[in-house]
Amino acid sequence: MKHCTHRPPIRSHHANPLAFIENNFLQTLFTLFQAFRRPVIMVDPRIIDPVYDFLDEDTGYCYLGFKFQLCHYGFAVLDKIQCETTHDQVVTEEGCMDVFEEIPDDQKGVLMREKHARYLRKFLHGLNHNFISLEGSRAWIVFWCVNGLRILKQNIEKDLQTKIITFLKTCQKETGGFGGSPSHLAHLATTYASVMSLVSLGTDEALEVIDRNTLYDFILSMKQPNGSFIMHEGGEADIRGVYCAVAVAEMTGITDEKLFEGTAAWVVSCQTYEGGFAAEPFVEAHGGYTYCGVAALAMLHKLTMCNYDRLLLWSSNRQMGFEGGFQGRANKLVDACYSFWMAAIFPILDYELQQIDKNRFDMGCIFDSEALEHYLLTLCQDRERGGIRDKPGKTPDAYHTCYGLAGLSIAQHYSIKERETIVGGEDNLLASVNPLYNVVGYYHELAASYYAEYPFERTLSQPDESTYQAVSDQDKGTESSVYEEPSLAEDPPKSSPAKKEGSDPIYDEPSDQAAGDNKPNQDEQMKSLSLADQGRGQ
Repeated sequence: MKHCTHRPPIRSHHANPLAFIENNFLQTLFTLFQAFRRPVIMVDPRIIDPVYDFLDEDTGYCYLGFKFQLCHYGFAVLDKIQCETTHDQVVTEEGCMDVFEEIPDDQKGVLMREKHARYLRKFLHGLNHNFISLEGSRAWIVFWCVNGLRILKQNIEKDLQTKIITFLKTCQKETGGFGGSPSHLAHLATTYASVMSLVSLGTDEALEVIDRNTLYDFILSMKQPNGSFIMHEGGEADIRGVYCAVAVAEMTGITDEKLFEGTAAWVVSCQTYEGGFAAEPFVEAHGGYTYCGVAALAMLHKLTMCNYDRLLLWSSNRQMGFEGGFQGRANKLVDACYSFWMAAIFPILDYELQQIDKNRFDMGCIFDSEALEHYLLTLCQDRERGGIRDKPGKTPDAYHTCYGLAGLSIAQHYSIKERETIVGGEDNLLASVNPLYNVVGYYHELAASYYAEYPFERTLSQPDESTYQAVSDQDKGTESSVYEEPSLAEDPPKSSPAKKEGSDPIYDEPSDQAAGDNKPNQDEQMKSLSLADQGRGQ
């Protein structure tokens, strides 16, 4: 965001400054400055063709709005400042144009659904020695793949579901929470990944893995006096911890007033002067942290505590005018993962703000969803191996595939209010993602129904002092009859509305042809997704 230089007020004889706006970008800025005699904020120095403006009466700033066009004007040329940032931006734009021109017209905008599914399945069937550095992220790899497959409307076969459940069981700690692998400490981020993976499987067997008593104790033990949450014992406190704690608690139905008392106020303190949210107070706004802050406040029903006008302005300015995707911070490059982190903010804000004032905030689709779809489908897909990459010139990975698909789903379903079709037609349609949790809405509803039937009633995992004080002196020798240690897992419910294991009524099993020869045999599958079994899978 840039401010033009203040000049002495110049009275304009034009009643309507928009009547003589020219195509020249700089001339447009100067013209509006003359007319309103106020500082003008440039939405993005790379985009062209102004189509509207609006005046913020509170701040006195005149904001310019622009429509996007795929034209190569060059960031560095307009800024007239040569530096590493502008050089990288021009290189990125040129790389996007090269890929765009190489792809035949009949393949632009086509979702490589089956190739992406095969790509993700390979990670679930085994990892080779090159992934040993990701030992602490194995729970995350499971989430990226399971969630990506569900977004693609893919079935997950029963034996693979069993292996995933077995692995995640070993990651759950006796004191609550999940580690990134069986040998790692419980961590709020990998607890989120594990819980959402189990939810996305959608079976009784998967949902029964989660010990809600110890999970509650773990989340509460991570809470700090100021309302923030540390990520793990002795770890850092930032806005990721708040989001993971709130999302997991809301999903499993263990939220209470004590758990998040003072948390919303701490989250709001992370909002910067720009409008986005930072990892902690007084640092730079960031797309991923902004999503965490917005989603957490929405789940806590406290979104009105933040400055949502500034938030909308900052968030909408993160969409790149040339590429169509999102950047995570001002003056940074486009990245496919922000297709979710940034795009998911808008449906959350759209819903929450319309509850405040429907007439004021009924703005339609706030970002250019069609441009985002084109970026992901045309520029980010690996058409040979499958998977989605950060940007042209990068290699695909499970992380960007998951969040790229989630962002594409958001763009498709959020834009339905304004346009009847999606890029590439109905064959490209993905499952609808719940923007608060980044799980397919169908599986969120299954989990909500499951936990609604079995409300959370906390039982102590350790005896408290009052238990022993109630024991008389003559009964001290029989304390075990007064207090019985509960089991580490809740008793399995006799029945539940969740989908039974092995059934997947709304998704079709991929055909043998779609699965291709990348689908390993039964004896090649890794036991509990172990990294130790090298040489199996890709």
